[in-house]
Amino acid sequence: MSYERFLSETVSLQVSAGLHSRESSFIGQSGFGVQEELQARFYLLKPENSSAGARQFFFFKGLFAGPYVYHRWRQQQISEWDWVAQQNVPIDQNINEVSGGVIIGAQIALGNVFYMDLFTGGGIKRSFGRNESSQQFYDITTVGYNGVLPKIGFNIGVGF
Repeated sequence: MSYERFLSETVSLQVSAGLHSRESSFIGQSGFGVQEELQARFYLLKPENSSAGARQFFFFKGLFAGPYVYHRWRQQQISEWDWVAQQNVPIDQNINEVSGGVIIGAQIALGNVFYMDLFTGGGIKRSFGRNESSQQFYDITTVGYNGVLPKIGFNIGVGF
């Protein structure tokens, strides 16, 4: 869930919050968590009510760019192979992920009521709480990954 508030004609803040529900997969991971994100948006073109066509339905609201910060906490259980016991053992993890970077995107409106944002960018992510001695490989899609992270997003919502 997100909320965007304009601070001036060309600057806004977007605050997002979300929940991760419990899940299970074939490797036995399950988790629960929360996430928060803050985006500062600087509109390169002042958002206006300019529409295409005579019906006044499709409104281009503007191009934006700016920094973002993101945090996610996740409690999960993973299954790892224990070479001594010769079996999979469950490992509990509490992982905090913090990332930040830049985005660029566009905002359009349908009927000047339904809004859509499409953005892309990238940043750096750092994770805390994972087992560093683990034999598990952390790739870009894995909870607990550290490194450069691409970002892409699509938001839909209602504006007043």
